Amino acid sequence: MISIKSAVVNSWLLIGILTYCGWRLYEDFRVLRSQPARLQAIAAKDQDTVFQAEAGVDAWGHIVSPLPKDRATRTVVFMVHGATASDDLEFWNKVDEHLAISDRIRLVGYCDGDKCSNTVRLNNDAARYPIIAYGEISGAQALINADSAGRAVVRSDQYNNPKYVTWRDASATPAKIASELHQ
Repeated sequence: MISIKSAVVNSWLLIGILTYCGWRLYEDFRVLRSQPARLQAIAAKDQDTVFQAEAGVDAWGHIVSPLPKDRATRTVVFMVHGATASDDLEFWNKVDEHLAISDRIRLVGYCDGDKCSNTVRLNNDAARYPIIAYGEISGAQALINADSAGRAVVRSDQYNNPKYVTWRDASATPAKIASELHQ
């Protein structure tokens, strides 16, 4: 038999999840309605899913909103692999060091599974930017598609088509990636 305390906790959890889903639907509708040019970006030429917005739940259970940091105009979204989480985070921390606050670029990582989430959770200072552990399926699939080609997604409301930066390459360095992001 379910205890009253358990039922109350489950009810609040369900309310929280439904509230988050409703908020995301509202935000997606608002963005699509206010920016018809973005509708063209939804269907990519090769039928891949296109990354729309960075949102989800981080490794500690906090909601990461798609709203950019103060004055940010672009967001770089990248995959963090569990097997190489420490190296991936170190790489992007160095990219972050090359980006000045005035650059208006937000970094957001996505974990590829529990091993990555556990690494992030165990190392509180692993990153100075959000690391999403659980996100929307379409955004995650678009990021998986980009990552399979060694790329990160560069998202902006100013772009009609997705842009990418190749970072999983022997010639890629944090300074080079930061330089590409300045362009």
